[in-house]
Amino acid sequence: MTMHHLTPRDPANADSVVVGYDNVLSTFFAKVSHSSNPGPTLWVGHTRRREITSAKDVIAKVKRHAHIPSGLLRALQDDHDKAAQRTHAERNAITRWTRTRVDN
Repeated sequence: MTMHHLTPRDPANADSVVVGYDNVLSTFFAKVSHSSNPGPTLWVGHTRRREITSAKDVIAKVKRHAHIPSGLLRALQDDHDKAAQRTHAERNAITRWTRTRVDN
């Protein structure tokens, strides 16, 4: 599964925001958490096949928690569209984004 780490809007409420695509479940997912809480604030797209089928929908789930860089939608769509063509390592890539761009 790909993982895109995003910059939280308010670190007091969330210090980790991750979105991505799970090729095995054929679903996008989102997880928002804070280190002071035992469980995630938000965790969707991880329990059943095709739970979230749109990159726009998964971004909508986290936009109040994270800055959404302009290239994220295209990156998530590529994760979905090109999953069958990618190597195992590429399908499991981790990307870290700043507020506006990729910062690996």
